[in-house]
Amino acid sequence: MAGTEKQREAINRKLVAMQMEMIGLTYEDAMNTPEFWRVYTMTTAQVEEWRKKALPLIRKTFKVNKSRGEVIMAMFEIDLGLRIYDFEEPRAYLIEKPTFWQKIQKFFIGYYR
Repeated sequence: MAGTEKQREAINRKLVAMQMEMIGLTYEDAMNTPEFWRVYTMTTAQVEEWRKKALPLIRKTFKVNKSRGEVIMAMFEIDLGLRIYDFEEPRAYLIEKPTFWQKIQKFFIGYYR
């Protein structure tokens, strides 16, 4: 990651605080929860909004171009980013054509036509 250790610590605090604000919590809540990145989640829409706010902050802090800023943001998301979870009902999809493995299974069971 670019920048000095002090810059990295400061930007990590700001980015975690931004994520926690988006889900209605504070930075202290994150620090009081062990492995907070596994406990709390964000929706896809919240993540996209967070990325729009985080990228200019990263670029300004480290004085890097857009592509390098996206790399730094991706590294942060891997290390401390919250999980993405959309609260949608699971959908059942009907398969119109059988897959290769379904054909093999039917063949060995004896139902293949």
